Amino acid sequence: MFVEKRKFVEIHRGDNYGKLLYGIDARKALSRFGRTRANCIVSSPPYWLHRKYGGEPQKWEDDWVGELGLETQPDQYARHMAEVFRSARKVLRTDGVLWLVLGDTYMSNETNDPTRMRTGIQGKRIEKDKSYADAAAIHIRPAPKDVGLRFKALTGVPWRVAFALQKDGWILRNEMIWHRPDHMPSRARDRLLTGHETVFLFSRSRHYWFDREGAMAAGLPTERRRDVWTFPRGRSRGRHHAVMPTSIIEPMIRMGCPEGGVVLDPFAGTSAVGEMALKLGRNYIGIDLNETYLLETEERFSGSDFQPSESYRRTLDKLKSESIRRK
Repeated sequence: MFVEKRKFVEIHRGDNYGKLLYGIDARKALSRFGRTRANCIVSSPPYWLHRKYGGEPQKWEDDWVGELGLETQPDQYARHMAEVFRSARKVLRTDGVLWLVLGDTYMSNETNDPTRMRTGIQGKRIEKDKSYADAAAIHIRPAPKDVGLRFKALTGVPWRVAFALQKDGWILRNEMIWHRPDHMPSRARDRLLTGHETVFLFSRSRHYWFDREGAMAAGLPTERRRDVWTFPRGRSRGRHHAVMPTSIIEPMIRMGCPEGGVVLDPFAGTSAVGEMALKLGRNYIGIDLNETYLLETEERFSGSDFQPSESYRRTLDKLKSESIRRK
């Protein structure tokens, strides 16, 4: 596939394969691809200031060092997103597409207020679930004035990212609303509750492979073949608190990648995209900076031919030992 000193995890299901790389920056991995070309990218990157996922801090083109999603400025986050998907575009076929799932952020650093933290929904959840406290970007939020916005302002992060990718050469083809009936509640009383996330469809060129009937094959009713989709996210289990549901992944893969093609996710997490890709007869390449998701990924593919390299096997053994100690 590509020349890389770090070995990868191989998954085999029927005639299809999956290749997973953990513990490596997606930009570095993608820069070392050989002749492999992806038909479709399906990805939900870290949202701005929503989570702290961990992993080694990365250096970016603007010399900032840190984790994607924890930038102090939304436009800087958008530029870094464009940087990642510029690398991904180089390994995408000219007739390939990108599905990008993003959420927005309200400007507030009130989570640094101990009193509000004790009484708010977020604070109560942290009290019950310490792993959530470790993952949530609680004490990183900048003051609104440092971002150039007013307190309570909706930042418009998805569209900032869309415009950054558009400026970088992508063709923006669709904005879709992912309506989530089970969205987390909010104690805000002076605005409507948030009940959606944004899905963008980009293409690399004017002429690209797209099968709109794939939505029909995914079992979507007629109204869901439009640009508003209603799917619950469901509960996240384990270390990863923001796993995409397979119900929304399926139509994106069916519409954006032909059978036998290759689906790429540069922010793989526990490889929910990979699970659906293999189920639908596609191949899969997943990359993630955080090696701790490797254990949950093995559990997800327990029914497949899961073949980790020796280095990943040692990592898995270590994660399993830590999991037993926590219990």
